[in-house]
Amino acid sequence: MNNSCKTLTLALSSIVLSGCLEVKDDSNDAVVTALEAQNTILQQQQQQQQEQKIASVTLFGNIIDAGDASIVTSAQISVKVGTTWRDTVEMSGEFSITNLPANTDIIIKIESSDGAFLARSFYGTTPQVSGNQVNSRSLGDLLVSKPVVKNYDVLDAETNTAFEGLTFTYTPSASLYGYSVNTSASRFKNDTVSSTFDAITGLYSITLPEDFDVEVTAALDLDNDDIIDVIPDNSDYWGSNELIISGSTAKTLATIYVNRTPDFQPVELRLSVIDELGTPLEDIEFFVDDNTNEQVDLNYDTSTNEYVISYQSSSLVTLNMASFTDANGVIYSSGELHLFRVSTDSLDVSSNGFNHYVTDSATIVDDVATLTVQPKKSYTPSSYIDRISTAIDFDDNYSLKQFYESPIELLDDSVSLIHRDVFSVTKGNASDSDLVTNGTTEISISDIEVPLDITLSHNNTFLTAQSNSTLAPGKYYYRTGYFINRETGELSTNYSDTTQLTINEQPSNLVFDINDIKLDNNNGTTNGMPIVDTNTAGIANTASDSYASNFLYLPQSIEALEFLQLSMISYIYNGVLHYSNSQYEYVTDNNINSLNSYYLVKLATNENVRPSGINNYRYQTSITDGLWYRSYYNYFYSSDNTTTSTNTATFNYVYRVAGEETVVQGTITLPVL
Repeated sequence: MNNSCKTLTLALSSIVLSGCLEVKDDSNDAVVTALEAQNTILQQQQQQQQEQKIASVTLFGNIIDAGDASIVTSAQISVKVGTTWRDTVEMSGEFSITNLPANTDIIIKIESSDGAFLARSFYGTTPQVSGNQVNSRSLGDLLVSKPVVKNYDVLDAETNTAFEGLTFTYTPSASLYGYSVNTSASRFKNDTVSSTFDAITGLYSITLPEDFDVEVTAALDLDNDDIIDVIPDNSDYWGSNELIISGSTAKTLATIYVNRTPDFQPVELRLSVIDELGTPLEDIEFFVDDNTNEQVDLNYDTSTNEYVISYQSSSLVTLNMASFTDANGVIYSSGELHLFRVSTDSLDVSSNGFNHYVTDSATIVDDVATLTVQPKKSYTPSSYIDRISTAIDFDDNYSLKQFYESPIELLDDSVSLIHRDVFSVTKGNASDSDLVTNGTTEISISDIEVPLDITLSHNNTFLTAQSNSTLAPGKYYYRTGYFINRETGELSTNYSDTTQLTINEQPSNLVFDINDIKLDNNNGTTNGMPIVDTNTAGIANTASDSYASNFLYLPQSIEALEFLQLSMISYIYNGVLHYSNSQYEYVTDNNINSLNSYYLVKLATNENVRPSGINNYRYQTSITDGLWYRSYYNYFYSSDNTTTSTNTATFNYVYRVAGEETVVQGTITLPVL
């Protein structure tokens, strides 16, 4: 019973005001039970009244015509709070938006019912509020503008005809408070304006604000193949992979000339391979890398003694020539040709491994180019074997692919794959054959060699090494060392070399769930009870609930996010509510911030832990074992959340999965584990 209830008062008005009844247990049991039930109802009513007095924010300001600085007399305002749009309200110039939650992302959209001005959205975060107060804040003047239709005449620079296929866009949105605010809301602007194209006039039309400047852009990759299809004739309008028209130019520019790029135009290269006497060399093996294999066709024309390479690609194609021996027993080294289509009548060619280093452009006539090369003889086979190229094939189980100038023979340790910093846990009761005794757990980080399948192809000049099982996410490196030189039968003198490899779990395999985020104080208990009953020696775990720093633990699946922002708006410490204003962007542009990675293991507090080469671990945890990201900062200091003592934290969150359009927002309350 509530100790603050001192007097039994029968007047109904007094009951409602005091909100409690003291019941002495010397009367009829039925009466006592009824009065106790009444106390419970009254206390709930009190709590509801307190909750109705929550902190709130009021925002007010003026809607101003940017053209003449006059107040707009008729406008419609919609407000998005978190993920919910409120009903549209008619406003006349001055506006006031009440009952907004504190420290929450909002969007204020201003529209005109009669088209007098362009719709415009303003993004921001409501300010923090102390206690149960109302924070009133002026937004000042929110500017809107009359619309003006702008036409762009985009012409092909070569033919002077209309060029179709571009889409011009811009956003008229702005930040609240007159400066850039710390909010993720600005990342998902929903008021993008796009152009239309009139096939009859050949003009692009887009509606712009008449009285303030915007940046108009158009993607130059028209078919989303990561290759630019068109380039502005004036470099002032070219920014990376976009056509950009900035500032007042967007309203004054009339004509834009563009040049088409030679994307995926078929090219046939007729390649003559000769020795010093000009004699054609036959039966040479040419091959291309896997990425362009489907776009390249290789044949030998016996009537002209030419190797015919037909390909259709606007990207760089590498044509590899394997080491070979001619009919007279002369050994030739491997070589490679790099082909790149740069214009309608020119093919750039460079080489490696031939008698002359080709850095030239082959003229294209009727989509055919010709080239003559002379392979390099291997006069005195060297004990050192030059490696022409090395690459990681990410689409072939992260295999290593290397091309050598001469045929090689493998040794047992010629190639190895090392998995770096592998986390392992060996508990004392796991096995009788290890050296870890009961009551002890060994936690270690070490490098582990991964079994490989290794093959040689293309006259033993091309090496492929790959794991015979799926590689787990982590850091790896391939190490290559000594080989046997097949030409001499001797051990090569190649120095040991490494090729680094990092495998991040792909977003499709990482499914982020906001409910996977945990708040833990690592005190060895959860809900006030030990996380495990005994240590690995079977001795009872006597851990008791204690006060400790609370940290956020985020799952590895945050690697699949483009951005993630968490804002702690309040927390309950031992049943008492406190307001907060702690805001962190833990993922920004696919990069993880303000977090450290930790390996978590559930162990008893009386377990002897023996770390080996590791310090980023926690073992008195209430969270599932594995790799987690932990916040730099502790949010507050408390014991566990239990049925008798509430310890929780409430967060606003906003995030987007990489590659998706939907932004997810909401609120979550996390108990202290």
